[in-house]
Amino acid sequence: MKRANLILFNFFIILFLAAPIIPALAQENNDFKWLHPKPVGIELRWIKMWDANNWYIGGNGMTFMKTTDAGNTWDIRNSNFLYNNNKTLEFADMHFFDMNTGYACGLEGKFYKTTNAGETWDSMTVGSTSALWFDMYWVDQMTCIMSGLKPNVAMLTTDGGTTWTQPGTPPNYTAYSVYAFSKDSILLSCEQGRVLRTTDGGANWTTITTLSGIHLRAINFIDNSTGYICGSNRNVRMTTNFGSNWTLLNSGIPNLTYYDIDYRTVSDSTYIYITGSPLDIYRSKIGTNNWEALSIEDTSTQYNGYMLSSDLSVTGDTIITCGGRGFINARYSSSNIKAFTKYVNMNYRHDIWSDGTGRIIAVGEEDNNNDQSMYSTDWGNTWQLSTVTGTQETFFRISMVNSTTGYASSYGRVYKTTTGGTEWTETTQLSSDGDYYDISFVNENTGYTVGEDGNCFKTTNGGGNWTAFSWGGAGTNDAYACSFIDANTGWIGGYNGQLFKTTDGGATTFAQVSSEYEIIKIDMIDANTGWLNNQIYVMKTTNGGTLWDTLQFPFSNVYVEDIDITDDMNGMVVDDEGTVYKTTDGGNTWDVGNTSSYDVEKIYMVSPTEAYVTGRYSQILGYKEIISGTELTYNNSVPTDHYLEQNYPNPFNPSTTIKFGIPRQGLVSLKVYDMSGREVASLINNKQMNAGQITKSFDGSNLSSGVYFYSLVVDGQMIATKKMVLVK
Repeated sequence: MKRANLILFNFFIILFLAAPIIPALAQENNDFKWLHPKPVGIELRWIKMWDANNWYIGGNGMTFMKTTDAGNTWDIRNSNFLYNNNKTLEFADMHFFDMNTGYACGLEGKFYKTTNAGETWDSMTVGSTSALWFDMYWVDQMTCIMSGLKPNVAMLTTDGGTTWTQPGTPPNYTAYSVYAFSKDSILLSCEQGRVLRTTDGGANWTTITTLSGIHLRAINFIDNSTGYICGSNRNVRMTTNFGSNWTLLNSGIPNLTYYDIDYRTVSDSTYIYITGSPLDIYRSKIGTNNWEALSIEDTSTQYNGYMLSSDLSVTGDTIITCGGRGFINARYSSSNIKAFTKYVNMNYRHDIWSDGTGRIIAVGEEDNNNDQSMYSTDWGNTWQLSTVTGTQETFFRISMVNSTTGYASSYGRVYKTTTGGTEWTETTQLSSDGDYYDISFVNENTGYTVGEDGNCFKTTNGGGNWTAFSWGGAGTNDAYACSFIDANTGWIGGYNGQLFKTTDGGATTFAQVSSEYEIIKIDMIDANTGWLNNQIYVMKTTNGGTLWDTLQFPFSNVYVEDIDITDDMNGMVVDDEGTVYKTTDGGNTWDVGNTSSYDVEKIYMVSPTEAYVTGRYSQILGYKEIISGTELTYNNSVPTDHYLEQNYPNPFNPSTTIKFGIPRQGLVSLKVYDMSGREVASLINNKQMNAGQITKSFDGSNLSSGVYFYSLVVDGQMIATKKMVLVK
């Protein structure tokens, strides 16, 4: 693992005044827990080995993980900063001076600090909220340089991260990595194969190399003159004159992107190690072009992923590495390699269901390995692949009528299980090919499936025979969604926002009010009440679909992936960023939570207190608690004017609640500052929000006792600032 990297964004508002197969894990700060894979299934970007047993890992979803027993169990903390409801926030790089004090950087110009081993993090913005900081290098405990997305190419601190300045005006190239000998002597590895160098603190910058189409992802130096860079298209290069010239040294390594450079002295020889391959770490003696492949592949596992960061023991005999899709591997010797993240399947899961007694079924794409369905019988602790008899096709949706019997729609076919998803058997083939996007069974015998080119079919004998019917959509428009409440009554929606209802089992249909965008989900719970969604709106009916009202969410521009409801009051919505909106009053107010993954697609509610989500790479997360509302609660009652209330309680220890209202849609920031005007918490960070009343809880457990101020800014205008007192 390359040495420390840190990102700081000088965003400072001045206020008026101033290893087992499945490791055990404890997951904090999030109501949604990883069930497949374990410990997590998101990109991991940084890893640190303190000793044989103590490791730290950081990555997407604001994930910070620790193990004290060499990966057998994990303490996971993610979504620490859900105030902006953007789980794509990430720890792109980290640096710890000891096991308690560390720093991190990432998206939205964020720079973070912890003094309690990652239990809590302070954050600030460095540069601007549009910045993305990739890397940081700490020269000492006061001096750090961060590199990032152009035009925020580099930032410098000399006071431990309190203030930041740009070192001169670096050339306008995205800088993926940074190395510094001092605050004056800095090198950046960049896009377009460029290495940028300054020796006078940024007064002058020199562009050393130009390699068109190449991204140089990492830079590291062994001494004052000898260093390495690596990046895309198997670029590994060495300099012996402080970067003035670079020699290509890539003989025999695969044509991959390499993301990390380490070095260790082994038996009086110094070796360079590069990370990027899912199977090997490559090693070469300094100055040579003879690379040795050190396998990191656990041959007992079927799946591997690209690696982004590695760390080595002092002697280089133990290597730990992490990367894409949550993969964590350790190499103890050539014959002792362990994978800590194991997938039963890595294909897209299009739908998920649970009976609430421990059985979970997730279905999706197949790759000719009989793997379009997987199931668990122990709440997701372990998973197995189902057995599928018949033509191997992708499963799009499932409709279970009880814990054992259910159906899945596929390409030109419907599959049936009578074993709770353990086995699936192809029913009588439908007369029309094409994808069947949805399926709805009301009992073991009677069900409907709808799909491509408007093809819709009905069965009354459990799939023994299928009868075609017209859904009402014009021409051959696709039907994407259906929901039936009994053998006769149901709704079908699809292309161009068309929605039709039948009360005679599909013999006739009639159009209802709908939306302008294609309908992708309908969830009716009785003859009157139900929801539907396209990717822009969620709509609700209480009169059988005669009228549909659009539900209002706290944030505008929500890209809706899926909805599910259990009754007329309780429902959940998941968006394309993995944010989950939960209501207990039929959509009038919302609690906002987060899965820590932006790859989820479907959500299924067993009850108001139990739900499951799934999506890409067979990622599955479970929710079995009541969302507390400590993140954010939204009420769509619109005030007549902007307001910011006094926090309650006040004084507080350690938590308090802040309430405000906005009469119209606007760009909202809610931030907390100390007496000197330093930002200590960003509760809502420049988010487009809809008109309504918002309640946000603030936890000051990581702050010292004292007077603080919180300010509400909407569309760049200060609405109000109020004082609060933390007393511990």
